[in-house]
Amino acid sequence: MVRKILYWTSTVIVGIMLLFALSYLTGSEQVVSGFTKAGYPQHLRIVLGIAKPLAAIVLLALLIVSYLTRPSSRRLKFSPAVGRPAQQG
Repeated sequence: MVRKILYWTSTVIVGIMLLFALSYLTGSEQVVSGFTKAGYPQHLRIVLGIAKPLAAIVLLALLIVSYLTRPSSRRLKFSPAVGRPAQQG
């Protein structure tokens, strides 16, 4: 149950962060005024709005590669009778 809660919490956080990148592209008043106040050009807002989701996808692709190529010593060993991780040691 705790594992499900952690999974959904992390998934929702990632989803919300990706939606924040959308506000850069829509021209939200808060984002535009924030960029103006900081002295950044408005075209940077568009570049960041495109780059953030692309970066998230690349990081996800790297995480998947890392997970699939991890050494066997880092993998959980499952007990076929119970379907739970076996005790190691």
